[in-house]
Amino acid sequence: MLPMKYNHRVFLFVTLLLIAPGVCAQGSMHPPIGKVPREQRTEWLKIVKWPDDCEEAFQKTYGERGTRDFGGLEFYRLQKQQYLVEIACSPGAYQPGSIFAWYDSITSSATLLKFKGLESQDDQGKDLPYSEVFGFATYRPKARTLTIFSKYRGLGDCGFNGLYRFVGKQPVLIEAREQDCDDNHSRRHIDPRRWPKKRL
Repeated sequence: MLPMKYNHRVFLFVTLLLIAPGVCAQGSMHPPIGKVPREQRTEWLKIVKWPDDCEEAFQKTYGERGTRDFGGLEFYRLQKQQYLVEIACSPGAYQPGSIFAWYDSITSSATLLKFKGLESQDDQGKDLPYSEVFGFATYRPKARTLTIFSKYRGLGDCGFNGLYRFVGKQPVLIEAREQDCDDNHSRRHIDPRRWPKKRL
């Protein structure tokens, strides 16, 4: 039989082994692939820490009847334990406004993302370290690419269409197309994939 002091040490060691998984689980959030319910948005806000003005806009515009269950968060898998997060801010007049973030579920760390061609500024004209995206986003998990189509007006016959590939946690612009709003042009393409290419 082991002396009392060793029995005590064994007891403490076994206790730590039993409670460690629970402690680790509390320190991180494992997102679902897809949309997040409304009741989880507040918890994710504490982790991802998107701007206050985005959250204020969301509460005002998506708090109406019919959208109260909409969480405004969607997770896309970039690679193992790493995700792209789309954060809805407002529905907008003809296209939604959102912010994107990279999230690591191992460290529970997040970084707001900046997209070339979609740079944003604050009220004083200073560049923000992230992009406020007004447009429609499509993520393709196999290729790990994100397409953002941003209309310059409601008709959608002019705007910016960017294709981004993720290198680590950074979105890299690999193709950009843009068409100006010119009402006098007789042969304008509605399909943004046929718009003129921009030099990167």
